[in-house]
Amino acid sequence: MGGLLLQQGVNFLLLGSIYALVSIGLNLVYGIMRIINFAHAQFYMLGAFIAVIFANWLGLHYMLAVVVAFVVTALLGSTAEFLVVRPVQNDELRAMTSTLGLLLILGALASLIFGPQQHSVNLPIAGGTRVLGVYISFYSLILIAGVACALVALTLLLRRTWIGRALYAISQSVDGARLQGINVSRMRLIGFGLGCALAGLAGALMAPIIATDPNTGDSILLKIFIILVLGGLGTLVGAAIGAFTLAAVETLGIVFFGQYSILVAYVLVLLVLVVWPAGLLRRVR
Repeated sequence: MGGLLLQQGVNFLLLGSIYALVSIGLNLVYGIMRIINFAHAQFYMLGAFIAVIFANWLGLHYMLAVVVAFVVTALLGSTAEFLVVRPVQNDELRAMTSTLGLLLILGALASLIFGPQQHSVNLPIAGGTRVLGVYISFYSLILIAGVACALVALTLLLRRTWIGRALYAISQSVDGARLQGINVSRMRLIGFGLGCALAGLAGALMAPIIATDPNTGDSILLKIFIILVLGGLGTLVGAAIGAFTLAAVETLGIVFFGQYSILVAYVLVLLVLVVWPAGLLRRVR
């Protein structure tokens, strides 16, 4: 049992880190634009496919392919904001509907280009170590450490730079931000791109562990909404809390409930909706 708990503990940190990257990106976009980007999970899928293209097809080193995936999904996200969201940004319902259309378009394009089969990237770092008889791959440990560094860098960006201060000002009051001389349209472009890039980074990092296909975005989208229910909408800390809560339910639930662990996640969501509609973070406060 001890070995199984250790293995699931590593899986908890890995999944929680990835879920946190994706959900924080979505909450970042919501904070500055007040819309839910339904296509957000597709950028996770795109990040994984971009890693496949550059690492497998073009022979680029995997870690460089991850950087490329981050940059490309940032550019694609900014382009989507400019072409799809900005024309209807004053109508929240139309803006969210437009992202739903973008979700369908990106999924269809992925199916046309990559087909229905699954694609993956070879582990960039072979080997692992045994702890209490449990094999833990080096890549899993490096991924967890890498995501932690990325989240620290994001925190510094949002708290210590003019970009972060501008995004925070917009999230508090668009009119107030304009009075301070902030170019709201430009910062929304940057913020939307950054949020999508976080999802793309998560997808690229998971490509060597879980194979991706055109339906990958659909599977992660449901988990994102579970995280939003658990942690609350519009708070980055809440997104992280929701992400690690879901990861704990998924990984530890397997130990105690086996294949029914996903049902525990759904029951937890219903409980939060009934008892703490604003999410767990509101309860912590």
